[in-house]
Amino acid sequence: MIIARGAAIAAAPPASARLRIGRFVLAYVAVLRLYSVIPLALLAYAIGAAAGGPRGHLLAAVIAITCGLAGGYAYNDLRDRQCDRVNRPARPLVSGRLSVPRVHGLVVVLFSAAVIAAAVTGSSRTLVFAVLLVVSACAYSDVIKYIPAVKNVFVGVWCGVLPWGAALDTITLAALPSIALIMLFITQKELLADVYDRAGDAVAGVHTLPVIFGARASLVVVAAVNAGSWVVARTIDAPLLGHLPAAAGFAAAVNVIALLVVFWKPIAARAFLELQKIFMIGGCLSLFAALRW
Repeated sequence: MIIARGAAIAAAPPASARLRIGRFVLAYVAVLRLYSVIPLALLAYAIGAAAGGPRGHLLAAVIAITCGLAGGYAYNDLRDRQCDRVNRPARPLVSGRLSVPRVHGLVVVLFSAAVIAAAVTGSSRTLVFAVLLVVSACAYSDVIKYIPAVKNVFVGVWCGVLPWGAALDTITLAALPSIALIMLFITQKELLADVYDRAGDAVAGVHTLPVIFGARASLVVVAAVNAGSWVVARTIDAPLLGHLPAAAGFAAAVNVIALLVVFWKPIAARAFLELQKIFMIGGCLSLFAALRW
């Protein structure tokens, strides 16, 4: 036993090596936004299952969504390095934790895997969806993000549609209210992120609404979007996602109240942005649990 324990200790990497490995893994988690991608993928699987999709089709479709979305996040980090040097200097590429060639290779692998997994489903809709997701991710980082307001709505629409990516062969127009609620939430979240990123965006020449009109004017727009979301949540039904209207209405009400604080103290925008992540991740996991159990 003593010999075996000694051999195990000798085989274990030193503490410094384990720390480097841990940081390396966390860097990939950050560049791929796995903390956001995985909950959304789980929700997509649950919606597909509730809609009656075959298990094999659902797994392949969810892999396509996961790879396409994660690859899009990584590609955006490649294109956002100038902004991140000002706004988010701890990001993996800016801080040097990951190299540009390594992330370039990862993006190619993920985008290819997304298209291959979609093709495996045998669904032409799913394949077209995956190709559009890859093309849209590149178009956003290269072109669309430079168009004020359009960039925010573009991301919102895609995030509203993504949870339904595994149920494309059974989706109906009844899904539109749910898509609209998710779209409104993500749109206001993206507008708020632009408020936080205003300094870096100005340096990089990205003309977002906060860069053009200022932080407080943009926060008024964020409040208006949340008010609209609250109204929509109070007036619609959401098939399959029956708990979504109540959750969206609650999030919108909290956001409007919190915006009063951010309006007078713009420095609180970072804390408010973290709250949005909690709403997004927690909402996906809660809706997944409600659908599965």
